[in-house]
Amino acid sequence: MRIGLKTAGAAFATALALGATPARAVDEPKPDAAGVEGVTVAPVTETPSRAALVAIVRGEAAARGLPPDVAEAVAQIESGYQPSQVGGVGEIGLMQIRPSTAEMLGHTGGPIALFDPATNARYAVRYLADAWKLAGGDLCRALMKYRAGHNEERMSALSVAYCTRARAYLATRGSSLAGATIPAADFGVDTASAGSSVPFPVRRKGRPWTEADNDRFWAAQAVRIKALTAKIMRERAAKIQVYKVRFARRAGIKPARD
Repeated sequence: MRIGLKTAGAAFATALALGATPARAVDEPKPDAAGVEGVTVAPVTETPSRAALVAIVRGEAAARGLPPDVAEAVAQIESGYQPSQVGGVGEIGLMQIRPSTAEMLGHTGGPIALFDPATNARYAVRYLADAWKLAGGDLCRALMKYRAGHNEERMSALSVAYCTRARAYLATRGSSLAGATIPAADFGVDTASAGSSVPFPVRRKGRPWTEADNDRFWAAQAVRIKALTAKIMRERAAKIQVYKVRFARRAGIKPARD
């Protein structure tokens, strides 16, 4: 969930948990594997069925007054219902919550415990439910606050894309929330870091958003997503190899030679 911060005291940690810290860090630069909040490799456990995972997420949402469809869509976007998923900057599990964010919400079990779907959903859904309340039930604003932080008020191009994906998933489930309005982006992002030279158009103050703007926006979005996907896959493959070597060393297993 798009930035966890180390706190100097409980009061500061509580303040951050209530709004300053997003659950994940999609826009952060990715540190090397050794700096990912103490996470080395996901524990090997039996993965529950997708139906069981959906039930966990929806049940937690219902208990917190959040439309279960929203939590289900977020889990699909964040991890594809893969409890062992580890994000680029240490986001863990089902809904990709950072250990530091979970700690600020009261979690005391450490990073490894967040690979448990029920534990992960408890804190990730809580953060999402709070975002939903802060957004007054507006789907796109709630998702923006989930991925960028409760205090965020601007709609980035990435948040627009995130909400678009959520709405598409909701449509496949026949949810009434699939009709939510998709806002225009307030600002773009640095495409150079993603390896794309295509400018990201956003609405300019003083003139209305036109159909041509819309076409340019989605053309640029498609190129950017392709570039980001390729970059993420390369980094993930390298990180998995690092985890494998580290795990083998700790287990006293000599890596096989080609």
